[in-house]
Formats: sequence, structure tokens, C-alpha cells
Amino acid sequence: MKFIGCFLKSAALLIVIIGISFYLYQKYEDDIYDFGKGKVEDYFTEVLSEKINILENSEIKDSVNVLFNDYIDVIKEKSISETYETSKEFFNKIEDFLDDKQINKEELLKLKKYINDAKSEKD
Repeated sequence: MKFIGCFLKSAALLIVIIGISFYLYQKYEDDIYDFGKGKVEDYFTEVLSEKINILENSEIKDSVNVLFNDYIDVIKEKSISETYETSKEFFNKIEDFLDDKQINKEELLKLKKYINDAKSEKD
């Protein structure tokens, strides 16, 4: 008999916790989403800054910095799931370009085309 009482108490507690969670999520959904979106944007800004710092100083470094800022603006307009998918692909491209800690004009043009394509998808 003790097992049944313990089981019922556990089930009731679980139902109450799930109910409270759903209520809080429904009531504060926008706040939760905005908070998560802000954290994702902060993370990508930090990672892109680290990628820029890897580059050796050159005139192209400034161009890359502007392109990364443009990409961050594109990220801000997308949902979190879209941001994850496109950014994963973007970071793979960046890793390929920055393997020698330099970026040449050809790679810069490819990067610019990728970001412009991402901007046009946004519209």
C-alpha cells in the first residue's frame, strides 16, 4: 500500500510541475524567446569577433569586419532555428577561409556573395 501512495504523490507532483511549466511558458513566451534570441546573437557576435582577431592585420580585415557586422544584422532578423542552420554553414565557410590566418580577395568575394545571398533570403 505504501508504494501506491508514494506513486500517486509523485504523479500528482509531476502533473503540477508540468502544469506550472506550461503556464509560465505561455505567459512569458515572448520574454523567453527574446532572452534566448539575445543570447544567440551575443554568442555569434563573440565568435565572429574571435574569428576577426585571428586574421593578420591587413586592409581586408576591415572589410571582413564590416561583412561580419552585416551578417549579424541578417541573423537578428531570423528565428533561432533559422539562425542555427545558416550560421552553422557560415562558420564552416569561415573556418575554411581562415585556416591560414589570412583571407585573400577571392575568399572575400565568396564571403560577400554568401552574405548578400543571406540578405536576399531575408527579404
